[in-house]
Amino acid sequence: MGDVVDPDCSSKPPMSYTAVTTFSKKGFAEPGKHLLESFGRFWPPEIELVAYVEGDYPPYPRVRYLDLFSSCPHLAAFIERNKKNPKDESFVLKKKQPTGGFYWPIDHAGIRFAFKVYAVLHAIRTAKTDWVIWLDADTVTHTPITLEMLQSVTPHDALASYLGRDNLYPETGFVAYNLRHPKIQEFASSFEYRYDSDLVYTQSQYHDCVSLACEIKKFEKAGVRFYDIARENGIHSNNPFKKSVLGGYMAHHKARKGISLGDRLAYYARNIFRRERHSSTAIGNST
Repeated sequence: MGDVVDPDCSSKPPMSYTAVTTFSKKGFAEPGKHLLESFGRFWPPEIELVAYVEGDYPPYPRVRYLDLFSSCPHLAAFIERNKKNPKDESFVLKKKQPTGGFYWPIDHAGIRFAFKVYAVLHAIRTAKTDWVIWLDADTVTHTPITLEMLQSVTPHDALASYLGRDNLYPETGFVAYNLRHPKIQEFASSFEYRYDSDLVYTQSQYHDCVSLACEIKKFEKAGVRFYDIARENGIHSNNPFKKSVLGGYMAHHKARKGISLGDRLAYYARNIFRRERHSSTAIGNST
């Protein structure tokens, strides 16, 4: 794969970021709208959030919608090929033991997690900014984010920044991709090939966390640097989002249906960050 980094890349600070996400209609009704609302309130005004969706959604400040399947035609082909794949459990409900009830398994849900993979790959190829930041739809921002904080977790010589976990695949609620890196398009093509060729179904698990881990390992072997936000700051945890610097600004946690953004922000203020009571009240009552 050749040299790791363009020498000019390491000397120039990143100037701009694009945030990216995707969600379904149900995903918007529960966590997705909280992501959009909190993004408008707490992210720098220079940053836009691009949401890859199906159908129409209400407008939010600095949120731009793109049609998912028009933007990502390979996604439709992947679904069509594998909708009856016996290995794929994206549409299988399993019964909880011993409590009863049902849940959607994730370990072998290749189709379900392909949506976010193809969405972020499209953004990597089309965004005009220096970095693309993937945010899972169940991520809520509770504290104003600064460009300085983002720059601190997106070093110029890294192809991507991610949240590593000990003896486990990465946490992918937040992943940043360096569009200035000379190997970024090669990385995107390799990542896409994993799905276009159905290579994903040879993995131990079929979700995007394992897929990303495989691509990182492949490129690291060739000398490409990736920045592990957790481990490079001495954090060894299976919940690196909360434990890392990102946890001071965002929470990657499923937003429960019926809870307003204000109530959720007040909860974070009281119980996670232990702010003064008058501060949490102000957050909870803000509009």
